[in-house]
Amino acid sequence: MLGALILAWVALPTSALAQSMVCCNQHIDVNGPWIGMDRSGNSSCIEQAQGSRKMRRRICRGLRRAGALCSELAPYCQDDRPEDDPEEQDWPEDAETTSPPGDPAARGGLDDGFDDPSEPTRPHPTAPPKRLVYLIFPPERADQSVFGFKSWLDGDGCALALQEAPEENAEQVVWGRLVRGAGGARVELRSRDLYERTVTAPVAIPVEGWNRSAIAAAIRQARERLGLLCRR
Repeated sequence: MLGALILAWVALPTSALAQSMVCCNQHIDVNGPWIGMDRSGNSSCIEQAQGSRKMRRRICRGLRRAGALCSELAPYCQDDRPEDDPEEQDWPEDAETTSPPGDPAARGGLDDGFDDPSEPTRPHPTAPPKRLVYLIFPPERADQSVFGFKSWLDGDGCALALQEAPEENAEQVVWGRLVRGAGGARVELRSRDLYERTVTAPVAIPVEGWNRSAIAAAIRQARERLGLLCRR
């Protein structure tokens, strides 16, 4: 009997094991703290939306994507768009973008630092998807060069490709700086939770040598300190 139960569980389709809900008669994945699909309907969706800002945005985002936002859930989805929050622009330089750094070590190291295992490295000559917006950061001193960047991460801490509207699909936004001067180089990262609206203090990691792999390693270490390494 136990073997039959195990086989029956294994035979369930993957969608049945998703952490999902039925809201507005639409099946949406909300990565909830359960296994399977919550079929309780709008009453359960409203309860989840009232209990957690993070869950509310997941529900509202899923319904908007499906074009299925109904009148019962609409009142809970009026303030779930963090890109409209002025606090997200808490680094003034964030408003100004620039082209990738001309320095090959800086450009390659920044790219590699957000090259998560969620997608296999694509063979040459196909380039991996772009995951960074480059920002203009004024140097702190005349003898320093500063490269700024911004990336969006999903719920598993994995960097989102820019062409997939990351600001709509992200749970975290990460700002970073790569600073190089006479005393060495360092990477600085800070992140913002787009559901809880909390911003971390900057994490600074020294770059052990000026090359692509060292820069990437420092970024990954900084992401680990922030708890934002890709978990896939």
